[in-house]
Amino acid sequence: MRHSLRLLRGAGFISGISLYLPTEGMEKGIKKGMEEGMEKGKLEVAENLLGLGMDVDMIKATGLAEEEIRKLMN
Repeated sequence: MRHSLRLLRGAGFISGISLYLPTEGMEKGIKKGMEEGMEKGKLEVAENLLGLGMDVDMIKATGLAEEEIRKLMN
């Protein structure tokens, strides 16, 4: 057992694990990407609803502000 642990340590196994652990920067990047994706999805849904002739007040259910929805109308 001691021999195998020594081999793992010698092969860079312990330091190699850190390559697979998310860093704080990676987590922030993932979170930002998720937020941007959610916003893009809301805009796409709002555009589709506008195309179907839905009322702006109903489209607010997407979470978009009325101003954002009206910008899509232009």
